[in-house]
Amino acid sequence: MKKKLFLAVAAIVLALDIMAEIPPRLRTIVFADTYDAKIGPGVEKNLAHFNQMTKDISAALDMEEDPIPFIGTECSKEYLEKWIKTFKCNSNDIVIFCYLGHGSRSVMDTSAFPQMCLGATYESEFVSLEAVKNEIMAKGPRFCLVIADCCNGYGQYVTPKYSLMNASGATTIDMDIQSEKMKSLFLRQGGCVITSGSRAGEYSWIDTNPLNRSTAGVFLDAFIDNLYRYTTAAGSSCSWNELMGNVYKTVSNIDITSNGIQYKQHPVYRVEPRKTARRKPDEIIVDNPGSQLNKDLEWIADDRNDAYKRIDEVKKANLTYFASGAVVKVVGRDNSTVIWIGTAHDYLTRISTMARLRKIAIVGKEEDSNGKITKLTVHEIYIQKK
Repeated sequence: MKKKLFLAVAAIVLALDIMAEIPPRLRTIVFADTYDAKIGPGVEKNLAHFNQMTKDISAALDMEEDPIPFIGTECSKEYLEKWIKTFKCNSNDIVIFCYLGHGSRSVMDTSAFPQMCLGATYESEFVSLEAVKNEIMAKGPRFCLVIADCCNGYGQYVTPKYSLMNASGATTIDMDIQSEKMKSLFLRQGGCVITSGSRAGEYSWIDTNPLNRSTAGVFLDAFIDNLYRYTTAAGSSCSWNELMGNVYKTVSNIDITSNGIQYKQHPVYRVEPRKTARRKPDEIIVDNPGSQLNKDLEWIADDRNDAYKRIDEVKKANLTYFASGAVVKVVGRDNSTVIWIGTAHDYLTRISTMARLRKIAIVGKEEDSNGKITKLTVHEIYIQKK
């Protein structure tokens, strides 16, 4: 009897040790209505800026990112409900949920935050942003950021939605400063931040000119810019309330003119401290892996890996992913300034000998009929030399 009891206790201790070793991950989920006839080009730019931001965050946190994109036709209520039903996360995980597209609200809505249209025109297909936040928090993550760049204007026939189920240049990161502040925001404070681009009755504005890659959504661009400024500034102060206050000031001070009429937009946000609650033990989760191309590029570029193996992987990666004569272009943070351009083989050789290159954000990609890449545009993120 004593032996059985000892074995049972040992098994529990071993299980707890294994769970304690589960590393935190950055889980990024984005729904982007890139096919919309009116704002689609602007949403594409917004999506590129968001993806670049999450790469910067994962680099600063020195954490793997698991991106889960729902783009174009997959930006829908159907895909959202399927995802939330199957999504799992550990209590160490950081979840960033982002919606980019049209938004609306009912005159009877009590939430300050909008309903996401998700590419639909019928209001029964709209989903409450706040309801999604509640569903994610019920999964028990360490921290959750819910961000939406969409309008928050009143729709004549829109009804309230109270729950999800009822709703039918190259970047160099200063690791000494930015990493510490990013960890304070995403790892140490816990809880949830929910924010969207405009208050009830207002539009959220976006630049839809496809030739101007440096600007997209007024709100998301301001959020990203303030996040960079705040986490790289000297000083020990670091809180979500202060950061979001800066974002609010930036956006609310912008004068927006359309067809000779001036508009203002005022972001809304709420910071919710982490609540302690009993939950089931963590399990090792390996769902929703990121792009294998992205992982292979970052492995070749990482100077912490064996130098000879990095060089050996160049030929394999070139044959696996790229067509003959494929071109790779490296752009800056504005997604337009060209830092480097050359053949795919030259690019792979280049990054196989680079130092301090930690993240590679894929900005654009073109493929031939065989699925091989003919053109690839990337943005690189380096850590600052110690």
